[in-house]
Amino acid sequence: MPRAERRHDGLNVKVEIRPIDCTSRPGQAVATIRPARKRLLCLTCAASSTMLPTSGEVALSERRTGQLDGEGVVAHEHALDAASLERFRAIYLESFPPAERAPCEDLVKEIESGKCCLLTSRVRGVLHGFAVSMSLAGLDVHLLAYLAVERPYRNMGLGARLVRTLVDSLASQGGVPGLLIEVDPEAAEDDRDLGMATRRVAFYKRLGAHVVVGAEGYRVPNLAGEGSLAMQLLWLPIGNSETRLEGEKLRRSVTALLVRGYGLQETDPLVQNVLRSLAR
Repeated sequence: MPRAERRHDGLNVKVEIRPIDCTSRPGQAVATIRPARKRLLCLTCAASSTMLPTSGEVALSERRTGQLDGEGVVAHEHALDAASLERFRAIYLESFPPAERAPCEDLVKEIESGKCCLLTSRVRGVLHGFAVSMSLAGLDVHLLAYLAVERPYRNMGLGARLVRTLVDSLASQGGVPGLLIEVDPEAAEDDRDLGMATRRVAFYKRLGAHVVVGAEGYRVPNLAGEGSLAMQLLWLPIGNSETRLEGEKLRRSVTALLVRGYGLQETDPLVQNVLRSLAR
């Protein structure tokens, strides 16, 4: 589902690891940067084996003149204040077409209930981007459901930092082989922007993702009306995992996405058609 492309090339990044107070809020992961569809089952952010780590803070120092002005922070948040919620809603509506987005109010409830994991990107305290992820229940696969950055702050590497922070958090848990990502296909059958789709796939490939082979027939419900949409699945291995999303693991992951994620019945014709299209 992610619609907003991010670039991170051309940046000099210095990484420093330093400890933080272990009494910080459970489930919090912070990356500090200094200038130089409806989802039902989500990544649990409560105190459990799927918590985000609290063991350290990553400070990134970079410089890109005239673009990133002020300190930027990527952090896990359980809830948003009124002003941030309005910015979240505006970025969400701008970044995703109606056919690919769940009602914003439903998504916010999933986040506030702890069923979905929210990472935000803030510059001088103002929210400019976010990533929403979820766990597919019964599987060790996690899904990046939404990734978006406010238009004036795109192409500064904020999206890449959000993805890297999420991947690092999942890697610290252990036992999570990869992150599943839905994107528009590079050969769209409708009026979706082919150039943007190609750049988006390239963005995720730069972060280590690859196209899932054998899932060319993957489709999802149109969240704005009748019919379905063709989508492309990407797989981003986590840590040193060499696990590939294929065979039975692919079938179970797709079933969880369509049945548990989109609220379809397993007997739904769309689910059955997609499962039949998967390579065995």
